[in-house]
Amino acid sequence: MLFSVVVPVYNVEQYVSQCLDSLINQTFKDFEIIIVNDGATDGSLLICQEYEKKDSRIRIITQENKGLAMARRTGALDAKGEYIINVDSDDYVDTNYLEEMAKIINEHHPDLVCMNHFENEDKLIQNQNFNDVLLNKEDIKRIIYPYLIRNIRYEYFIPTAWAKAFKREFFTRNTCTTRIQVGEDGAVICPIVTQIDTLYLSSKAHYHYRITGGSMIQNKKPRNYQDVVNTFNHLKDKLGDNYEELKLQVDRLVCHLAFNCSVTQFYGGRTYKEAKKVILENLENPIIKEAIKNIDSKGFKGNLMRYSLQHRRIYLMKLYSHIM
Repeated sequence: MLFSVVVPVYNVEQYVSQCLDSLINQTFKDFEIIIVNDGATDGSLLICQEYEKKDSRIRIITQENKGLAMARRTGALDAKGEYIINVDSDDYVDTNYLEEMAKIINEHHPDLVCMNHFENEDKLIQNQNFNDVLLNKEDIKRIIYPYLIRNIRYEYFIPTAWAKAFKREFFTRNTCTTRIQVGEDGAVICPIVTQIDTLYLSSKAHYHYRITGGSMIQNKKPRNYQDVVNTFNHLKDKLGDNYEELKLQVDRLVCHLAFNCSVTQFYGGRTYKEAKKVILENLENPIIKEAIKNIDSKGFKGNLMRYSLQHRRIYLMKLYSHIM
């Protein structure tokens, strides 16, 4: 079997049918669909069970709610395909998505395939290096490493777990073993890129990413700084010998995540005084504090973030939260 398609499901009853229809109608047939019911409390599971009855390629694993990263881990550990493909249950793919992935794999046999994607139906998101090219280890180090996690302008290699096909061993080796809700994709993808020998960058786009109310800014809930620490610990562990080379990039990511967490502390009805107290306490975390000390930046947002963090300008974080 070439592909295991992992579909985490949590309270997406309005979207999951479109997602599963797009998968069972693929022109390529050699794959399985692993639905991970991550403790859904709406009608999502019932819908998935109906699809399981009518398509033998589908099986459902149910677990208590552990978050997206852990749900992907559950599915990957149960997978039998040579490659893992992740599809979020509120997204969908073109019917030739797996066929196009299979063509690339059959011709080039890469460890990882990355494709472009669409946002909200038809907005094409193109990555400048995705030019139908196979990169070897030296190419990956030369082209991808300089912006793998965060460069000085806070640009980065697209860290999504979807619109990619991973050789199964690389994905399962790097999945998150703790719950992470901020930066979880990058925590998995970046170490994988340092471990693979070949990477195919495709200009094709067959994945449709739907922006819903679940994003950090849109759901208006304060984020947990422990996610920042968990992301750092996971990256440091999985990067291994590559950690020192990429340490400054990791520090930039830690600061980026800490800044985003700080911005959300003004949500949920907190007063400025309450939010400021939480932010200042968490910026003293040794991991976050060390990263803040080390970072550099270029560009407006990067400079705003660095200045706010290094000089504890909480009012700028509040202003940024209102702008967003």
